[in-house]
Amino acid sequence: MELLSIGKISKICDISIHRLRNYHKIGLIEPNFVDETSGRRYYSQFQIYQIDLISHLRKLNFGLDEIRKIMNNQSYSTYKEVYNLKLNSIQEEIARLQKIKISITNTLTDFEGIFGAMEKAKLKAEEKIIVKNLPERKIIYIEDKISYDKTINVITHNKLEKMIQENNILALWTPLMLFKSKKEAKSLNVDLSKIIISDNFDNADFIKKIPSGYYASTIYKGGLMQLWKNYYEIQDWLKFKNCKETGLAINILHVNDFKTTTEKDFICELQVLIE
Repeated sequence: MELLSIGKISKICDISIHRLRNYHKIGLIEPNFVDETSGRRYYSQFQIYQIDLISHLRKLNFGLDEIRKIMNNQSYSTYKEVYNLKLNSIQEEIARLQKIKISITNTLTDFEGIFGAMEKAKLKAEEKIIVKNLPERKIIYIEDKISYDKTINVITHNKLEKMIQENNILALWTPLMLFKSKKEAKSLNVDLSKIIISDNFDNADFIKKIPSGYYASTIYKGGLMQLWKNYYEIQDWLKFKNCKETGLAINILHVNDFKTTTEKDFICELQVLIE
């Protein structure tokens, strides 16, 4: 039986000598013969098939352990078992990537909202209050207390992000604050939250839904002091429009103190549910 040198088998199978040596080292495919004096490796013609099979499996993204299992027992049952496991793994990866795609797509939409908010923040009060018909929004939240010198508590935000990661939830990055009180004070009790874009955890304790409906919306620049000014502008606007607030106020931090340390540069959107 003719034996082929490692150099020749490398050219025939279009695989590097280094990789063939590594396959030998890890026990994936051993040469048919190794010269004890020179250490040169030689392969049989049948091993061309085996090397081609390994290359094929590598292109299908099989790992070395999976390939080794097939090479050690090339039976139909082994092929079926390993291929089914790989198929399940691929389907899980596709689902994971699909979620990432949705997250990135929604984040890009969120960015567009940020840039739009920057432009609207330049408008006069009477020009920048609009009514939005918004769908129900599912959020993950954590209770927080904020003061006038800080629009967001970074420690609380970190806890919220950990909750999102630990529960494998996909959420937009932009934080929201749901106000539990509309009274001006040195500090406010709020729910720090983020909008969920995945379908899991509907009934978890840390999940709630912002109701759908019509919201009076205004974009403003500044911190909490400016928030109250805009809130009262909305109240005046509602009286003029013969509408009333139904109780829920949301502050969306498009550009917050993670992105700028200057309060006057904060860009937020205040939304008030109305009827």
